[in-house]
Amino acid sequence: MTEMGNGQAILRVESVRKSFGGINAVDGCTLSVNPQSVTGLIGPNGAGKSTLFNLIAGLYRPDGGEIWFNNTRIDGLPPYEIVHLGLTKTWQIPHELRNMTVLENLVLGAKHNAGEHLLNLFIQPGKVRQDEKSLRVRAREVLRATQLESLANEHAKALSGGQKKLLELARAMMTEPALILLDEPVAGVNPTLAGSLMDLIDRLRRDGRTFFLIEHDMNVVMNRCDRVIVMHQGRTIAEGTPASVKANPTLIKTIFGLLRPTAGRVAFQGEDITGMHPRDLVLKGLAYVPQSNNTFPSLTVLENLEMGAITRRTSPIPMPWNRRGTLPDRSRQMTDAQIRRRAIGTLNLFPNLRPKVRERAGALSGGEQQMVALAKSMMLDPDVLLIDEPSAGLAPKLVDMVFSKIVEINGKGTAVVMVEQNAKKALAIANRGYILETGRNRFEGTGPQLLQDPNVAKLYLGG
Repeated sequence: MTEMGNGQAILRVESVRKSFGGINAVDGCTLSVNPQSVTGLIGPNGAGKSTLFNLIAGLYRPDGGEIWFNNTRIDGLPPYEIVHLGLTKTWQIPHELRNMTVLENLVLGAKHNAGEHLLNLFIQPGKVRQDEKSLRVRAREVLRATQLESLANEHAKALSGGQKKLLELARAMMTEPALILLDEPVAGVNPTLAGSLMDLIDRLRRDGRTFFLIEHDMNVVMNRCDRVIVMHQGRTIAEGTPASVKANPTLIKTIFGLLRPTAGRVAFQGEDITGMHPRDLVLKGLAYVPQSNNTFPSLTVLENLEMGAITRRTSPIPMPWNRRGTLPDRSRQMTDAQIRRRAIGTLNLFPNLRPKVRERAGALSGGEQQMVALAKSMMLDPDVLLIDEPSAGLAPKLVDMVFSKIVEINGKGTAVVMVEQNAKKALAIANRGYILETGRNRFEGTGPQLLQDPNVAKLYLGG
């Protein structure tokens, strides 16, 4: 055990690695957790999240790197020593002692329990009885805080799934932790009880506890966490406030080749394009408009459009052939003069930008910048346009203007795939919609069908 005196984080993971056979489950992961915060850890299945938690809790020994808790190095320590230092972990599937009462579950898991040493039962029986009495008082206080007091004498096996999650947290609290690792605390829990559980976590945070949680429910992560860390293939790839991480969605980036999926494939016009380089995808007919940083603010509107055809200057020969057996126009090399003429022609679709072609994009309004981004994406006449959160940060009037332009683009023959939090607006113009929850399709259908679905309305449309 080594002491370390610098830094403010309560937990620091530095270049940690863990392999199982030939699989790198955690591959040089580095992250930190601030005290008295709720930090969320998200990522696709197989990203290494649970393995990382097991490394932090001492259940696995890392192959390399360091883990520091409260300025003490803990990698390689046994789990019970880490618990005594003030770091404990709950499980995704509760590990309750089924045939013991709820109260007994808490007493048995308590820190500084004299009865956990068998010898004390013979040489200090009075101390053991006194400790157990004190622990029962403390256990009832914890049960009161976790809304389980009325079930103190019930067998743990009789609890509902949500109540077992609360019991798991209550048992963790009996170890007097400074930091609790929560593995999917609301998985399988009904929304009402999940809300109560997260309210409890928030109260405990205000009382000085720190929480680091794995969770696939994005509503919980985005609305309840102070900070979010994203893992992919054993490493952290993004971190920040929920709002900043939300502006970096995985699905569209995976389609466009910016992230490689851990399973499955992406097909375009019958061809597997999984993991293909974004530049090659552009040549095949896909274009991508990210939510943020989607224009060059120091360049003029006209220069931004010209940048949309940059691959025409550099595209290699031979080129991919289109479905008609001819060389697609988007692959032909062009001179600067030809690109400029193309940009001016593209402005016919965006007449409100014509008076502003010499202005810098960074000086335009949010709605005008979104129009520039759309115009830039149309420079290669894509077959499919991927748009990420086109309404983000825009006033309602500007949202209507942008959505109207998306409909117009689609009407001229370009298919549009759009990620959008404004479900009512998106479904109102969509031929087909998909609603994802925890990374999977929960609802799908035509736009009108989804708008009229009472379940969709209740959960996602505010109805």
